[in-house]
Amino acid sequence: MSLANDRLFIKTTATNLVLSELQDENGYPIEGVVPSVAYMPPFAGITDRETRLTPAMRTRLIGQGLSGGVIRNAVFDLHEANKLERNRLRGEQSKLKSSDLKRLRETDPWELLQKALQETFGTELRITPFNERYHSYLRVESVKGEISEGQFKRYPSYSSRDLMVEGSGFLQWLSVYALALSPDIDVVLLDEPDAHLHPMLQQQLVSRLSKIADDKKKQILLATHSTELIRGYEFDKILALKKGKSGRYLGDDGAKIGVLAGIGAAHTPSLHALIQYKKMLIVEGVSDERFLRILCERLGEEWPKNLVSWYWTGKHSERWQLYRQLKAEIPDLMAISVRDRDDEADNSVDSELVDIGFKAQVGYIALKWRRRHIENYLFSVSAIARSSGKSEQAVKDLFAEHAIAIPDDATASDVAMGIRDAHGKEIMMEAANSVEKQFHCSRDEVAKQMEKNEIPEDIKSFFRKLKAMCEISS
Repeated sequence: MSLANDRLFIKTTATNLVLSELQDENGYPIEGVVPSVAYMPPFAGITDRETRLTPAMRTRLIGQGLSGGVIRNAVFDLHEANKLERNRLRGEQSKLKSSDLKRLRETDPWELLQKALQETFGTELRITPFNERYHSYLRVESVKGEISEGQFKRYPSYSSRDLMVEGSGFLQWLSVYALALSPDIDVVLLDEPDAHLHPMLQQQLVSRLSKIADDKKKQILLATHSTELIRGYEFDKILALKKGKSGRYLGDDGAKIGVLAGIGAAHTPSLHALIQYKKMLIVEGVSDERFLRILCERLGEEWPKNLVSWYWTGKHSERWQLYRQLKAEIPDLMAISVRDRDDEADNSVDSELVDIGFKAQVGYIALKWRRRHIENYLFSVSAIARSSGKSEQAVKDLFAEHAIAIPDDATASDVAMGIRDAHGKEIMMEAANSVEKQFHCSRDEVAKQMEKNEIPEDIKSFFRKLKAMCEISS
């Protein structure tokens, strides 16, 4: 096997697989025992529109590792097969027999997929009927809810939305699981399937995949650096690969120590601190935490000593699952999760930064910046002028290039929409005419120059909530 340009190529050298000499009704050979292989690299997202693809095109894309381009097709196929099976079992009766329904829910790929998503993410998939004479694109939407009395009940105020808006962790799970359940696939090759997933979700995914492999007679191979997965697997199922050497299966559990030592456990210190302090701040990355620490200092406040920061790029629904799994082990755990608004509507967050689209949960506070990006809170002419050594007029001229006029006071929570909706990341750091590239001063350097009266009200509101949480006794 070789990997080139993100494509996996397999060349047969010697094999005991034999093509059947039988032919189908069109004269094509029936493949007999030759397995159908799906390759899935780390998930990189899905397309915003997905046409109904022929089996040949789906097979080609899956084989090329482009599962994101067929995720709706894969889910749609499972749903349609489930409909046909239900109709077959029902026959002339008005409803399914209890015994048939029970068996269907325990064995049918669509039913298994729905159950896994309901239990793990509090999410159910809804398929819009497709008619190839009138429709061009498949529509698969997700709805949020909870399992009550054995039934999944949708939240009354939640509107269904396309899969496109779901977080990377959810889509990673869905793509892997749908491929593994597909009756058209015999062998699944997974490269870092734990990417985008918290360790506890990694364990759940692999546990379910193992059951699928046993129940559906499939072979699932995965490459991973996850210490959680390596610890949990039986030693004789782990093939250790070292550069320049042939791979060997581990001989005993003790051999795991050498493998784990070479990988490390990035979250171990954070987990120990969470167990001790029970206060958690979930932000999108290290740079966001560093930025907030700077502004905390500029406000004359002390960063809470009993606060553990956790970095997670996903949406609140993913972060909630992370929190829920951790809380099962740390009952008194409390968390504040804050993220960028990005392209979501301005009215999706209130004046207190509460994410209106996320159902409130005890112990878990879901916040969202009112401005598109956290960088939008650096739109201070005077602070940028001080950090860059440029005149305030030069700063205003640079913002004018981005069609933005900065008011004398840009600190109000309900500042003009032009400020709230601006692409702060591009303006401050990424664009060719950004503050960083034109004035040679970084985001952190601007933050360090901000005076207390220049720091926006949203930032102050966030710190009030953070302080309140950290002052609660465990």
